[in-house]
Amino acid sequence: MIRTKLPGYFLLLSAPLLLELVITSGSLTTAQAQAKTPTQTSPLARLKQVTFEPRKDQPAPTTTVGGGRRNDGRCSQDRISSAQSTLEVKSLDQLLTPLLRSPVTDPQLTVSPRPTFLVYVPQTSATAMELTLERDGKGIYQTTVNLIGTPGIVSIQLPANAPELEMGKDYKWLVSMVCGSGAPEDSFVEGSVRRVQPNSTLSQIEQAKPLDKVALYAKNGVWFDTVAALAALRKAQPNDPQVASAWENLLKDAGLGAIAKAPLKN
Repeated sequence: MIRTKLPGYFLLLSAPLLLELVITSGSLTTAQAQAKTPTQTSPLARLKQVTFEPRKDQPAPTTTVGGGRRNDGRCSQDRISSAQSTLEVKSLDQLLTPLLRSPVTDPQLTVSPRPTFLVYVPQTSATAMELTLERDGKGIYQTTVNLIGTPGIVSIQLPANAPELEMGKDYKWLVSMVCGSGAPEDSFVEGSVRRVQPNSTLSQIEQAKPLDKVALYAKNGVWFDTVAALAALRKAQPNDPQVASAWENLLKDAGLGAIAKAPLKN
């Protein structure tokens, strides 16, 4: 009789033990999952890091921009004596500077038919600056922007009456200072821009949140849209630390760290 009852006895003992083991195992699994959640980086969090990834499928620009700057972008009355200026090495925050990735001779892309151009303007007595858009050496659009308070970063968006950029074509854009004489001087900055077709990811971008939109532009290698969208967000949310960090990191990565803290104008 002992032999026949022994298995039943162990079965009665084992049932609560097994139940306890199951509950304990389930609790451990839940605890492990909860412990992993905060340390995992979601795809959305990775996007918000706004890491620019240059596209490798684009040929070199057909438009020559010659290094991006002639002289220092200052009006003659703002310059020190020519002897000193020849020897002086100026930092980036003392120079008229287009917000382009370095080197500026690389393809600088946009998916916008009328992109926004951003330029850092140092302390100056100039009253305005002039933007000229060229294709094949011919001017196709020109506008003047008043300067109020410098230094700072000024944005110039092509308006609705400006011609759309053609897909896959290279354009040159130049910004000249309008000094006390009322005419642009020979100091200017220049860059190239090429409009490309948005891929399937960017076709859905309007549904994304603002900072996610910037990150998507950056991931898809369209510089003009990345920096313009982030500049607009920086102006709209000046006290957002995540936006401020994304802005500074983007400019530092582009070789523009010296002007990352410059105020955004207009």
